[in-house]
Amino acid sequence: MNRRPLFSRRLLVCFVLAMMGGAAPGVAQDLRVAVQVGPTTLDPHFFNYFANIGNLGNIYEALVTEDPAGKIQPQLATSWEAVTPTEWVFHLRDGVKFHNGASFGAQDVAFSIARTREIQGSPGSYTTFTGQIKSVEILNPLTIKLVTFSPSPYFLFDMARVFIVSAGSAAATTADYNQGSAAIGTGPFRSVSWTQGADWNLQRNDAWWGTPPPWKTARIRIIPNDAARVSALLAKDVDLIDRVPPSDLPRLETGPQFAVSSRPGLEVFALNIDTQRDITPFARGLTPQQTQNPLRQAAVRRALSLAINRKLLVERVFGPNAVPAYELSDVGDQERTGLEAQNFDPAQAKALLAEGGYPDGFELTLHGFSGVIAGDVQLVQGVAQFFSRIGVKTKVETMPPTVLFPGASRGDWSVYLSGSTVPYSLAPYKFYAMTPDPVRGFGSGNRLRFSNPQLDDVLSEALVTMDPSKRLGLVKKAALLVRELTPVIPLFHPVYNWASNREVTIYEARALPFTRIVSARLPGK
Repeated sequence: MNRRPLFSRRLLVCFVLAMMGGAAPGVAQDLRVAVQVGPTTLDPHFFNYFANIGNLGNIYEALVTEDPAGKIQPQLATSWEAVTPTEWVFHLRDGVKFHNGASFGAQDVAFSIARTREIQGSPGSYTTFTGQIKSVEILNPLTIKLVTFSPSPYFLFDMARVFIVSAGSAAATTADYNQGSAAIGTGPFRSVSWTQGADWNLQRNDAWWGTPPPWKTARIRIIPNDAARVSALLAKDVDLIDRVPPSDLPRLETGPQFAVSSRPGLEVFALNIDTQRDITPFARGLTPQQTQNPLRQAAVRRALSLAINRKLLVERVFGPNAVPAYELSDVGDQERTGLEAQNFDPAQAKALLAEGGYPDGFELTLHGFSGVIAGDVQLVQGVAQFFSRIGVKTKVETMPPTVLFPGASRGDWSVYLSGSTVPYSLAPYKFYAMTPDPVRGFGSGNRLRFSNPQLDDVLSEALVTMDPSKRLGLVKKAALLVRELTPVIPLFHPVYNWASNREVTIYEARALPFTRIVSARLPGK
């Protein structure tokens, strides 16, 4: 039997598929990704944590989103207008379907906003983004009006964090989301299976409203160890990794098989301090008579900040992959205060310790997370060394973030490391430094419950000031107050690095620590 015609037809089919971007041989349809930190939950409203917002954006969507540079772009809303300083009208995308086939509309937006306020037991509430919403009015199935209590210049950035789920899932619990039955969004991928801390399997949503990604499936593996993550890329066990450690950048950048993509990150890492309690569990004087919490003294907290040589610390731990942070808002290209950096000054730090009543120092244990960023353990150890040099005898304990942050919410620690994205200059002040107010969405990251009425007043005014120049003056005032009061000690801003097997994919780095599959493209595209 002559098989040549059949063979030729097969060649022709393969050629046509290749030209059309179909499943021709040699064109990968499965993307294998390794991330350092995976989601802690599939419930998009349970825990306001960067790894959740970053990962869950692969299956859920918001009214608006941030592009790789951190700028606001349309997502489930195609357009919007502020009809008054407190009234925002969003026009929704027509024809969008949830992964289960249900139609998307204004009722789902209203339901999702309300749900953020009803979640119980959250270690980090999403009301920091929705607390300013006074009312929600559905104008028609594809138009919704959101009314805020006061003018809100950063409202769109907050809405980028509020993922939309179906109003039909009203009875679903966080447990239902985590086991998968309720983890239904409108995004480019849908969740197939998830094992916390291990892997997350996604399948392309072929009904997605956007340009379909080239990947039929994506497997996201959680590999906290930096060396293991890089080794997986080198061995071609994965196609893309995030959080490339500084020590491995040179060989990946020079290797012809790999592509590295980097971008300065809109994120700040800081130490949170127990300023409120008379007695705190992990900070105490050197004698039995010194039972009071040393950290209640602002002079002592300023001493700790001045004791840290941020420039040296960042160079030794991160190299070129981070920059020192001297205030919470000195990152990005908008609303820079221009304040002079607070210099490393151990002599002044010792004088401030004496002023605060601890001339010989005190005992302290720092608590930090591990497996979140490359060098996170070394960072806390480095800070401890600087504290010890001014007489503060410092120990270090590190743990997974799933242990650290709930413990902080319970008040288990005296000083702990945390991180916050900085999509706009006042976001970390609202998150870290305002008196906790779940209704208004203030202080959701202020787990040790610092409170200062003067700072609250300045920040409250700044958050409703639409005039840019006046608002910048208030940002400067807030920065100076935080420097004086020192409820948190800013440490550094990261530079984000991704690396990929260039034969499979090229990744566009993002200004926020979010690994989004839609940012991975085929080579040459």
